[in-house]
Amino acid sequence: MEKTQQLGTGRIAAFSLPLLFFQAIGVAWRVYLPAFMVGAIGLSLGAAGAVIMIVRILDAAVDPLVGWIGDRSGRRKPWMIAGVPLVAIGALSLCLAPPGSGFLVMLAASLALNLGYTLIANPYGAWGLELGRDTGERTALAGARIWFASAGMILVLLSMGVLERRFGFDRTALVAVLGVMIAVITPLTVGLVLALFAERPAPRKSSGIGVGALLGELMRKPQLVAALGLYAAAGASDAAGMASFLFFVENVLGLAGWGAILMLAPTGVLLGALPAWTWLARRIGRRRTMMTACVMDILIAPLVLLVPAQNLLLLLPLLVLRSLPSGVDYMLLMSLFADEAAQDFNAGQRRAGVYQGLTHVTLKLAMGVGAAGALWLIGLTDFTAGAPPSMSAEWAIRLAHAAPPALSAAIGMIVWGRGLVR
Repeated sequence: MEKTQQLGTGRIAAFSLPLLFFQAIGVAWRVYLPAFMVGAIGLSLGAAGAVIMIVRILDAAVDPLVGWIGDRSGRRKPWMIAGVPLVAIGALSLCLAPPGSGFLVMLAASLALNLGYTLIANPYGAWGLELGRDTGERTALAGARIWFASAGMILVLLSMGVLERRFGFDRTALVAVLGVMIAVITPLTVGLVLALFAERPAPRKSSGIGVGALLGELMRKPQLVAALGLYAAAGASDAAGMASFLFFVENVLGLAGWGAILMLAPTGVLLGALPAWTWLARRIGRRRTMMTACVMDILIAPLVLLVPAQNLLLLLPLLVLRSLPSGVDYMLLMSLFADEAAQDFNAGQRRAGVYQGLTHVTLKLAMGVGAAGALWLIGLTDFTAGAPPSMSAEWAIRLAHAAPPALSAAIGMIVWGRGLVR
């Protein structure tokens, strides 16, 4: 093993900082941009859903290719450097777009933002899988990534909540702040990682297999295919819930101005609950832990159908309960891919980038389908932005928010219950 500087708490934290801008992009896409494109820009629900879907489909071609090239070249830094200006340009063009910007303008800005994100996130994620030199360091890095992702979500939502409640920022202003935040945080955090850390040399043994053949080989692994399917179900569920969240809170429940604040409590619960789920998985195994989380989702998620308008006191504890099993599926599924990546690296095969690409593509496509599906479901009714929803529109919004997590949990119970993943 080559000599390298050991990773202390400070260095692990420094390496995890880019997750802050990952979360800013995630909040923008999952929460604010769908409603922003419809309400502020003036796109139809169908057009906004099409933007999201097209971006995710094109991501599917780029993400595994970037991972494969990174694995073959053994380099991570050049791709991350190339992604920084694309993220900044895309974020500013998308989030500061004036009213009336057309479909093609929004699509082009969205593509620039997501291509830049892919060029950073894929090599960064693969680099993180390879950075730890022993079990202790790898565990610490994985825990830090989960913690910083959750903390980053809280930081972004808290900032949005303060601006919304204290200073009266409307949705357009909040999206503009998110765009500037992404453009500023990206070069700072990525630049720090590039300056402080050296890339790990590739194994001496390397495979000349092409990307198509490699993906075909990986797709013949039943556990990998099943895990990707569960990733898709979880991603679609999360995206549908987030895309419909503001419509549910503001239009159905009449709690205008509470969107960001109401997302803070569940995220804080996730931050505290994940260590307990990790402990439980060590005690009873991944399968039983996942089954427990699925049962909770199936029982709790449909309760949002019953929350009456203006009832903040009932909504808040329900959101907290719903957040208790959040993130468990991603955590346990990623541990399966970490097992595969470690085995490959020990055998002299560098495939961390391809695994990162597969999980990202699956998640992005699923999120595109979930968000677009939620918007299209609402669009089937007579819903009009800025007007009180009719009964049909109200129930479409409630179903778009409540049904996906229960359905995803049911799929999870079947797959884990039959032992297709372990």
